Amino acid sequence: MHTDVTGRIARRFGATPQRPVVTALPLRPLLDVALDNAVEGCVRETYGALVAHYQALHAQDTEVRDAMVRIAEDETRHAGLSWDIDQWARSRLSSQERDTLREAQRQAVALLRAEVAVPLDLGSSPPRAFPRLKSPLASWTRWSRSTGPEQTLLPWSTSHERTPMALRLLTVADVPAAGAGRLWP
Repeated sequence: MHTDVTGRIARRFGATPQRPVVTALPLRPLLDVALDNAVEGCVRETYGALVAHYQALHAQDTEVRDAMVRIAEDETRHAGLSWDIDQWARSRLSSQERDTLREAQRQAVALLRAEVAVPLDLGSSPPRAFPRLKSPLASWTRWSRSTGPEQTLLPWSTSHERTPMALRLLTVADVPAAGAGRLWP
């Protein structure tokens, strides 16, 4: 489990990892689950996979780099599952509910872009093991518009043919108002 690996690495660099607290939720309507999945799964997991792949390629510390390779694979699978769930859920929702999902994703991408635009405060001496992330989303935006999807080295979603998940994440943010274009094939 990558929580064990990241916990060990965090302690190595002097951090004390916090144990997650998970609250049981009651059975919820499909739209509520689909909204959580659209934001946390499709947007956040896809970005997490993108960052993990970046770190796997650029971390200076061998232990961190090796861990990030495994984590990137896991995060890519999580993101792919989220996109599969999204496609499945959308087929069972009304047009208005699908518009709600699209808007939630658009807002989540806008929030993510705002968050990554703020420089991290890593203190006076950040660990050299981790690469400095200028803005993977901004870098991906520039790169993805200058190369074709078939040339990407980042994760592919197996159920959406050859559409890279990160490119689909950007598409969410760039699609005009609901109903003006198709986001999914």
